[in-house]
Amino acid sequence: MKDCSLSVAPIMKGDRFNLNQCSKNNLEREQMKNIPYASVVGSLMYAQVYTKPDITFVVRMLRRYQSNPGLDH
Repeated sequence: MKDCSLSVAPIMKGDRFNLNQCSKNNLEREQMKNIPYASVVGSLMYAQVYTKPDITFVVRMLRRYQSNPGLDH
């Protein structure tokens, strides 16, 4: 890690994720069915393990909401 280059953080200071952002009704759940959230989080997990350990914090935060993601997630 000593020779890695600096880049913009994948999350900004003050960004918050919580259960209030989860889908609350059937309309929101139907909208989220068109978004491959679990697949994206899985791809990010692969990237974090093999190439980008700096995104671990964000991936762990987003992984918490896989069962009921909202549009904010």
